[in-house]
Amino acid sequence: MGRSFALACAAAGFDVVLEDVMPAKLRRAQEEYAELSPVGVASAGRLRVALTVEDAVRAADLAVDFVPDELESKLEIFCLVDRMAPPKTVLLMPSDALSISDLASCTYRGERCFAVRGMVVGDAFEAAKPVRLLHPTGAAAEASNAVVSFLRALGCAVRVEEDLLVAHAGEDAAHVGEALDDAGHGVVGVDLVFEVDIAGVFRRDQRLKDGADGHDAFADGDLALA
Repeated sequence: MGRSFALACAAAGFDVVLEDVMPAKLRRAQEEYAELSPVGVASAGRLRVALTVEDAVRAADLAVDFVPDELESKLEIFCLVDRMAPPKTVLLMPSDALSISDLASCTYRGERCFAVRGMVVGDAFEAAKPVRLLHPTGAAAEASNAVVSFLRALGCAVRVEEDLLVAHAGEDAAHVGEALDDAGHGVVGVDLVFEVDIAGVFRRDQRLKDGADGHDAFADGDLALA
């Protein structure tokens, strides 16, 4: 899934860093990327590969995860990227079930965490369906505007909403606490890396700067997907 999304980002003009522990998947992505130019995608961004999450997110403006949509996996990858990425990095989570508010509260950058619902990513990325961008209370406006512009650059229609699936108490909150303990408060086990599929994207042109909504959006930086 991360591979097809990364290729869509490259086709939209982003420079991509793709990370996977399976070299064969990285080679396949490079082969598919090489086919972009022959089909007339002259404005495609670069694609390069990384063998570690740290290398993929080292200079990331945006990190997007593609681990399974369940709490433990999402929490561990959020903690991992939060620890390795620079403070500027925005975390974007594709999820149709989990609360971004809960996950954001477990990071040091809660105001820069977002979830996207309804994004179809399979063997090929589909941008026709409208998506919902969810944010926790107190989200940074400039980060939200940047993510909206990024998704629109991929062809998505975006509706921004505040996250209402907040677990204030009870079983859901207990599960978050247990998962955080299992994640070692940000110290992630090596076995998690085998779940990770990351792409980092570096925007070299200025097409998102002063875009449709009048705000800068990753004008000089990177996107990473986990």
